[in-house]
Amino acid sequence: SINTETHPYLIVQVDKNNIVEESNEDNNTSYVLIDDSNAGGEEDWIKVDDFEAGIDDASWTFYQMEGNYLTMPSAELVQDPFGAGQGKVLSLHPGEPLTESSLLLRIERSLPNNAQIVDPISESKLATFYFKLGRPLVNDTPAVADLYWGLATDQARDGVGLPLSYGDYSVLGRIEPDGILDIRDDNGYLDLSSNQMEAIVWYEFWFVIDHFNNRYSQYIRGGPEYPNTTLVYENAVYRNKTLGTLDTLLLLVNAGNTDNPKGLNEMYLDDFYIHLGGAMLSTP
Repeated sequence: SINTETHPYLIVQVDKNNIVEESNEDNNTSYVLIDDSNAGGEEDWIKVDDFEAGIDDASWTFYQMEGNYLTMPSAELVQDPFGAGQGKVLSLHPGEPLTESSLLLRIERSLPNNAQIVDPISESKLATFYFKLGRPLVNDTPAVADLYWGLATDQARDGVGLPLSYGDYSVLGRIEPDGILDIRDDNGYLDLSSNQMEAIVWYEFWFVIDHFNNRYSQYIRGGPEYPNTTLVYENAVYRNKTLGTLDTLLLLVNAGNTDNPKGLNEMYLDDFYIHLGGAMLSTP
């Protein structure tokens, strides 16, 4: 157990290459479209979690910051709210703060041993991290969220039992209240588009990771902007540079505080997978 007098978190367990260049005239953004018809088969993906069997308490840990909430943050499984056949999905709600201190829900999922991205030692060897993200409508308005996702090494932890945080991410993306998808490249965040993420649509994300060189690229499919698998950013540099094993999926849900609210609504995630044999751009 954690001594909350010296530790500002509570651990909460929850119940169960054919390439085509295309220019977008609306925002002058250049994309690369990928023909993924021969990108590999489902059998090559390693499942981290699809939530159909519930949440494995031994693999997921939820660190809730102590503080005053008007409504508590939540992490629960729900049926696909968009009716797209996803089955059970993970719903994350930041809660509503009642304090001047920022409140944050930190969620860690230890990767299975056979899905961990290890130092290839002598040469570059690509791996791929995949998941789906959904943004609902709330009172006919796209959800307002401040949500971060990516991979980290357990070695970045400041101490035994302490949670990972922003600076510990190596592979990192986010959506902020403006609804724009971002990627972290070394010391800063960059917008992937000038358009908001569409609501009531499942987006697929592929992060192709070069752990040897501490770099990664992102592909997206989903919504009117990305009807095909699209390379949206190439060769981003790790935030936390490391050759330690990437063994932890890390999600941060930020409610902000009473002076500066951040996330206000729930977001949905599903189908976390890893492929260790290269750039895999199929849907698992």
